[in-house]
Amino acid sequence: MVRVAKTKLPHYEGNYPIWVWEANNYPNRNHKAWGRKNSKMVILTLDIPKEWVLWSDISYWCCAMGDSSMYFHQADKPALEEWYTYMDKECGIIFDFNYLLSHPDWYLDKEDSLEKQGVIGKIPLSFVKKVRRFRAKEDTSIHTIRSDNWDNRKENRIKKMNRKLRKRNEKQKRVQKRLIRN
Repeated sequence: MVRVAKTKLPHYEGNYPIWVWEANNYPNRNHKAWGRKNSKMVILTLDIPKEWVLWSDISYWCCAMGDSSMYFHQADKPALEEWYTYMDKECGIIFDFNYLLSHPDWYLDKEDSLEKQGVIGKIPLSFVKKVRRFRAKEDTSIHTIRSDNWDNRKENRIKKMNRKLRKRNEKQKRVQKRLIRN
């Protein structure tokens, strides 16, 4: 991304890219896993000129990062090697929205599902239109990979065995009482 941004963006100086998204892809502040619980976070609403942003397709970006492709049709599968060769050479498909919108495996007749992500090199203060502060909520699924009782598994097994023994003993007592009555 940095290499392409250096060649395509006149204002890019090679520093670490800052990721931006379009206005219709606004992040949900109530979503968990933004960071540690109660971490202070901000969402910036920016007004950036087009020549400052290198836009790419988020779906294909994920494919490129995972070293895969999203070819779906059987007829295109033999061309997969050519696809990888082209990707290695150019990597331009990620940034070529005309190609992606016209290709049947991508967004042909599905323009609404196209999600853009962009990178910029720096954010001048004049681009910032709104700052929304929020605190991150804790995502318990990150910290609790195992069940809550995992650490107490020995005690839980003992409790389970004792329950079974208690039930068996109670059943035997009921049977004995019935036999005594008869």
